[in-house]
Amino acid sequence: EIQSRQLLERSILEISEEEQARMGRELHDDLGQLLTGAAYLAGALSSSLAKTDIAGSQQAGEIKKVVQDAIKRTRYISHGLIPFNIASQGLKQGLAQLAHDVSTLTGIPCEARFSGNMEVSDSMIATHLYRIAQEAVNNAVKHSKANKLGIELNASADEIRLLVSDDGVGMPGNMQALDQSVGLMNMKYRAQIMGATLALETQQGKGTRVILVLPVTVRDGE
Repeated sequence: EIQSRQLLERSILEISEEEQARMGRELHDDLGQLLTGAAYLAGALSSSLAKTDIAGSQQAGEIKKVVQDAIKRTRYISHGLIPFNIASQGLKQGLAQLAHDVSTLTGIPCEARFSGNMEVSDSMIATHLYRIAQEAVNNAVKHSKANKLGIELNASADEIRLLVSDDGVGMPGNMQALDQSVGLMNMKYRAQIMGATLALETQQGKGTRVILVLPVTVRDGE
């Protein structure tokens, strides 16, 4: 019964990944192209009004800036929905690409650091680790007001430790409400499926750390 439930949960998550990828492609290809066209038209309007209507030209220029911001946000969301090919390129490369995308698309420096043996043979476990890091980073981008973010993946003889940190405002207040947030619940659920432990450390004005510990025996499928 336990094995059947695990297989069902794995199938559901695989379907979810496929659906997210479809939505990401639609955002990137359809909405992204529409927004790019709108930005081009706003820029052309601003140029055509430059000599006859300075105020109108400035307003069109502001519209262009807003649309360009929307384009960047759409790219960030679509990149997050389209899963990195962990199976062929590996977890380390996936996390490095995540850090690069965050830095490029949000303007918040994000550094990925690695130590030890990074091989995770089970692609679904690697995907869980990647998605947990992604969720933690997205939460930090949205809420932390951080100046920098960090992703660390460290391996020892006993465990793999994933750490996502920020130097932002922290998450003070009702920790029970925080524990019930959808993002944190998703991370905890993925950790539970792997047999890992997940902890959140946060303090007002001193940032937040999301820490996942995965035993090596679980990682190796022993």
